Amino acid sequence: MITVQSFDHYGEWARFEPATGSLVIHGRHQPAPQGEPTPSGHYGRLGDVLAVFYRYEEDLRLRIGDQEIELGSSPEAQHERLEDRCRLTIGRTSVDYTAPAVLIDPSEDPTPFAEPEDFDFGLFVVSVLRSPSRRTALYLSEHS
Repeated sequence: MITVQSFDHYGEWARFEPATGSLVIHGRHQPAPQGEPTPSGHYGRLGDVLAVFYRYEEDLRLRIGDQEIELGSSPEAQHERLEDRCRLTIGRTSVDYTAPAVLIDPSEDPTPFAEPEDFDFGLFVVSVLRSPSRRTALYLSEHS
């Protein structure tokens, strides 16, 4: 089992079993387990589908629903936003989901340092996969 943190809810974390896809969510008020100083991934929802983006056995992986995608071979990754819908495509797998709500007027944004990928889990995944340095460094523990 590995520890993953919520993409959407600050302070929320879960224990994830890569072999089965089991995810047990713990609330913000439960301390993260000792001995695992950095999370090994993130989890979030793409519409009604649970997705977990994580590093396991030194490789980046993505689970979308029941489908496991190994990302070591650099599959083609694409994110499209069409009005109120988004589509995440990794290799031959794609999922459509409602576009996340973001502030329209940048002057209203209380977090001027935030990027669009901070609000959209699918866009975050694609941004990481398109950046060789981020792909290499993301979710590495202090002991790697």
